[in-house]
Amino acid sequence: APSPFPVQRTEVRFVGPAGMKIAWFAPAPNGKPGFGPQYLEAPARYNFLQAAIYRLKLSDVPNRPGVELYPTLEVVPAKAKTCTFLAHSAVPVSFTEEDFEQVASGNFVVKVIYLPDPQFQDLASTGPDEVVSSRLEPGVDPICEAQRRGSILLVIRLGNIDLEAPNTPAMDSPNPFHAH
Repeated sequence: APSPFPVQRTEVRFVGPAGMKIAWFAPAPNGKPGFGPQYLEAPARYNFLQAAIYRLKLSDVPNRPGVELYPTLEVVPAKAKTCTFLAHSAVPVSFTEEDFEQVASGNFVVKVIYLPDPQFQDLASTGPDEVVSSRLEPGVDPICEAQRRGSILLVIRLGNIDLEAPNTPAMDSPNPFHAH
């Protein structure tokens, strides 16, 4: 039966690293999209719309002065298996030293946060678990692996792109060589 309380948003709890700032790309008051002045500082929470992909900006990363990262956060719509959890609980997200190391060395990190099916649940924990691409065998798809173990809540993709690099066109700028 459908839940009487449809869950439209997923509360994300940015666990850490503590002190890291998290902003996201959104229309500014002048109507132009960009990274606004508002930001969260981990640990912090925010209710993100489901079925949406947000472009985050991570800054003030501990031990990484001057490093700014721009991961995407894909918020998966609630399903029968996840709506009760999402109606009552925040989904924890943490970025680890290992994640930052991977990106610093040029790797692309995919983190998939999922709610384990009962047979994959550790008796000690009843909350979400995560699959990180850097910890899988080469060639294993972290999204498929998380789907095998449970129901996906969030997908985070983290690389070394710099969306605010000076002196270069924006990522969504039209191709000047393309005839209209």
